Amino acid sequence: RVFGKEFVEAVLTKRGLGQKAWEEFLGDLGLPRTLLSTVDFSAPLRQGAMLVGQPKEFGGALKDMFQAAVSEKNFLALDDAIRQHPKFEVADRAGLYVAPTGRAATLTELEEAFASRLAEKIPGVKIAQRAYVGFLNSLRSKTFYSYAETWGETATPAQYEKLATFINRASGRGTLGPLENAAPVVAQAFFSPRFLASRFQAPLSLFADNPLKRGPSVSRVAARNLTAFVGMNVGLLSLLKASGRADVNLDPRSADFGKAKIGNTRVDFFAGYAQIARFVAMSMTGTGVTGATGRPYDANRLETTIRFLRSKGAPIPGAAANVLSGRDLAGDELRWDGESIRDQVGNLLTPMNVQAVLEAVEE
Repeated sequence: RVFGKEFVEAVLTKRGLGQKAWEEFLGDLGLPRTLLSTVDFSAPLRQGAMLVGQPKEFGGALKDMFQAAVSEKNFLALDDAIRQHPKFEVADRAGLYVAPTGRAATLTELEEAFASRLAEKIPGVKIAQRAYVGFLNSLRSKTFYSYAETWGETATPAQYEKLATFINRASGRGTLGPLENAAPVVAQAFFSPRFLASRFQAPLSLFADNPLKRGPSVSRVAARNLTAFVGMNVGLLSLLKASGRADVNLDPRSADFGKAKIGNTRVDFFAGYAQIARFVAMSMTGTGVTGATGRPYDANRLETTIRFLRSKGAPIPGAAANVLSGRDLAGDELRWDGESIRDQVGNLLTPMNVQAVLEAVEE
């Protein structure tokens, strides 16, 4: 962190051939995940949703996202602006995650949704990558700089580290503990292991310090943003339900919990928390509720756990689990005719947004 970006990239290019080959292999395995994440500008309402309590910074990051998507020049200019900011060194020392833009970066340093260099050669992927990385880098840095400029030297290095930790986790960059150095391998089993970890870790910042004590407080920052996140979503769901334009399910055992159902379309506002809440509710009660009829049913806790883990699996292990079990994640039996095989392959390689549009057209 003492040396500049160019020096770090120069050092990384000197990695051994074996290490580079291993990383390229893992990156290529991650190709389906990257393709599924392409044609997707969902970072603001998924990874970044928990920082809606920073409206000025959030709005600025949205602008940066679209500008970065338009051209590589804008994307690199944004990266330079972030790293040349007077408070960047403070943020860097505190551990704020700013995704690298150079090809010399290791897989562990990259955003997990786009940790495949092979995918960069496919048209459209670079645009989605610039939008995704540009938005999150901008949101994280703007949020940190805002508090750093307000707190100044009244905050200790330890407080800045706690601030960086909260911002990282609130924007989907969780930590994997003892598996941190094996993150690229873990990512072959789970679709977004850091994002999943962040959903559990971010609320812990509510207890980072004493919020009643005068002066800088990360607990108050966390409370502000988590309250805004929950309040905004509850408000939106309440308005949609009151308007009669959407059905809203409040039973945490249901697959539709916390979602707005408009016709056959479901909108999840809670950035990954609805699925976790359902898993916890079903595990505690031993029952589930069907989304179609609203009827309760007995749910085996072991099967509920396996199903939850399968829903978080990476594309290739997920496909393998489907083949081994003979059923897909929805519980439908797999067929081995030509059309079904094409559908399975298409689900591995077609961006999720495109899949959703195609399903809507079919309906």
